[in-house]
Amino acid sequence: MSKKLVCITIIIFAVSVPSAAAKSSRHPQRMVLLPVEQANIAAGSKLSDQHLAKAVLVQLTRLKNLELAEFTELSKALDKQLVDDAVFELLVTDDLKQTLAKLNALQTRIAKLTEYCKVAKDTGIDYLVDVSIEQHLTQLGITYSIIDTKTRRVSIAKSFYEVPNDPIGVSDEIAKRAVRSLWQWKHNK
Repeated sequence: MSKKLVCITIIIFAVSVPSAAAKSSRHPQRMVLLPVEQANIAAGSKLSDQHLAKAVLVQLTRLKNLELAEFTELSKALDKQLVDDAVFELLVTDDLKQTLAKLNALQTRIAKLTEYCKVAKDTGIDYLVDVSIEQHLTQLGITYSIIDTKTRRVSIAKSFYEVPNDPIGVSDEIAKRAVRSLWQWKHNK
């Protein structure tokens, strides 16, 4: 009786897939700071969008994989998309009143955020930072939220109170908290 020798060869293919950290180090993730919504704020206590953007930039210099994109880039892309959509709808429906009603509906903050998310994702922006400030007696109530444009969900939403005597100091505090929250959220996923 003869014995047959059976040889099994196992071939293992190793596919190198870069980790999320490696991808983000090559292509920094981008975020946009939306214009600050301010209610019941005294003229001297109002925050400037420019001061807040500068404060966020200072905080982002410590992080290698995040960069701040300008709001104007997102705003121009949104305007272009809205015009394109409106022209297309007019060509299809020939109803100017309906088209104008849809454009007017985008005046609400929630509708704008939804549209910003759509356009931001298409333009390569990963996060939107939305800040709202409201005067509460002698303090400012500050709420910031960070929206992931890929999922269109609020990833982080936090609030705190600050004394309104120094708009630049308040901008710095918002920037520190928002950037720190985003960094912690990204690294604890």
